[in-house]
Amino acid sequence: MKRVLQVCFQQSLRSATLFGLPLAFLALIGWATAGSATGQTSDPIKAAVWLWLAAHHIPFNVTSQSGAGTGLLTYLPIGAMLFPFLAIRVGFRRSIEKIQPTQNHVLRQVIFGFAFAYAVIATIAAAVTSSSSIRIHWYLAFPIVFTLSWLISFFMTELEPGKITSFFWKKTMRTSLVGILIIWGVGAIVLSVSILLHLSVVNQLTTVIQPGIFGGFALLIIQILYIPNAAFAAVGYIIGAGFHIGNGSLIHPLIHQLSEIPAIPLLGALPANVFPIAALGALLPIFFGFWASKSGSSKYKISLIGSVALLSTIISILASGALLNRNLSNVGLSLWQFPLVMTGEFAIGVGITHLIEKRKKING
Repeated sequence: MKRVLQVCFQQSLRSATLFGLPLAFLALIGWATAGSATGQTSDPIKAAVWLWLAAHHIPFNVTSQSGAGTGLLTYLPIGAMLFPFLAIRVGFRRSIEKIQPTQNHVLRQVIFGFAFAYAVIATIAAAVTSSSSIRIHWYLAFPIVFTLSWLISFFMTELEPGKITSFFWKKTMRTSLVGILIIWGVGAIVLSVSILLHLSVVNQLTTVIQPGIFGGFALLIIQILYIPNAAFAAVGYIIGAGFHIGNGSLIHPLIHQLSEIPAIPLLGALPANVFPIAALGALLPIFFGFWASKSGSSKYKISLIGSVALLSTIISILASGALLNRNLSNVGLSLWQFPLVMTGEFAIGVGITHLIEKRKKING
């Protein structure tokens, strides 16, 4: 176990550096172009670490320099998680190549050891770089990053497409993940169509910000990284769960409660009113449940429903949160409505399959 931890720590440090160096370069360019409030050369390094932690969905407390108040930043871009995913993937594979586990318990040790080492590095980085203006919840860094890196490592060894498994719960998890990704793709298409239909509003919001050349490039990158969040919000909209843009708001095919929106170009794609026909999207999870449970036992069907409930809960956590302003403390999907609606509609599809099979047995 000692050798496993040593190798995993070396590779996790390499993975963190692999992802951190490009961020440090970008932060240095931004510091050299726009400067900073303090003018200290350590500012771009801290900014790079903050970006690195934000990509892992570590919560922030941001205090206004004018003393206006403190805002919580937990609504972070899902698209940015692609970079730690690739870094962890590379580091974990190198750990496997160096240790070459031949038994399952050694493989489990490598998964645990890499996740542990990577989470320790993230916790130290969060504790060291906290400042008076940006306070990082370092005590949340370890459980969040450990869970993320463990899941990625486990996915690589057990759930990757093409790998044969005899455990039904792994099959149901893989099937549920594929189905939800397909529904997310439909949500991305809906988002794209909405952006095209409201392109003038998107342009107006961009003009209001007036970001400049470097700021415009940074804004574009941020918008791209937030597209997965917006696509999941579109999924919540079409299946009937809805989503929020601020306190007291609800964007739903049958309900449109929205007082104002922040000047974010991507939000120009929001529907201007109710749109009842969009509720037909509820057929997607129902059809998915019907298709996924056609040839499975009762135990398999129950496991499918549990997998969808787990994945939709994780999605609702990642695609919701606060966005600095107190009025925007509730942004994105609902923590309970989205998993409840998604799982319920999927269960309806599974129930339809069960009824058809039962009727066939009676008739046969």
